[in-house]
Amino acid sequence: MKPESTSKDTILQISRRLVAKNGLAALNMRTLAEECGIALGTLYHYYTNKDELLLAVIESIWKDIFYDGALSDAPGFIGYVADFFERAKKGTTDYPGFLSAHSAVIADTQKKQARSTMKDIFEHMRCCLLASLQADSNVRQSSFSCTFSREDFIEFTFDHLLLLLAKGEKDCGTLTEIIQRIIY
Repeated sequence: MKPESTSKDTILQISRRLVAKNGLAALNMRTLAEECGIALGTLYHYYTNKDELLLAVIESIWKDIFYDGALSDAPGFIGYVADFFERAKKGTTDYPGFLSAHSAVIADTQKKQARSTMKDIFEHMRCCLLASLQADSNVRQSSFSCTFSREDFIEFTFDHLLLLLAKGEKDCGTLTEIIQRIIY
């Protein structure tokens, strides 16, 4: 065992690999310690209980899907939305069952923390969508008004992206067509 060469980043990386292979519900402290090559006590030094570990892993997976690597190279807002959808779809492939299962594996005592983490991650996603919308010079500015703001449009887009993912749709072509007709 080499605890001196194991960091939280390494533990999370190995955790993501185990989740990708076996699902989030199958992640346990003993198996993770063995995979990391550390004593179980060392793992508990980093994470005081399984729920704390699960919260960190869930956040790490969300960040792996949406934070790592820029989507900003996408051509315009529609390209950004399509890339966003593809990244999320890849995440559902890389981490089977993650989108539907991550809230179910957290103990009731940690649900508030998990909701807060999800709120922060979703807010990050919305902010990135809004920045992309604002940066797209082809968007017709008259599309928006005091009763239909850019933020309202982002909420509509975000909700529909999540709905398409939850339904297991293969692409977001209908959504991007709707976007095209509304704002261009």
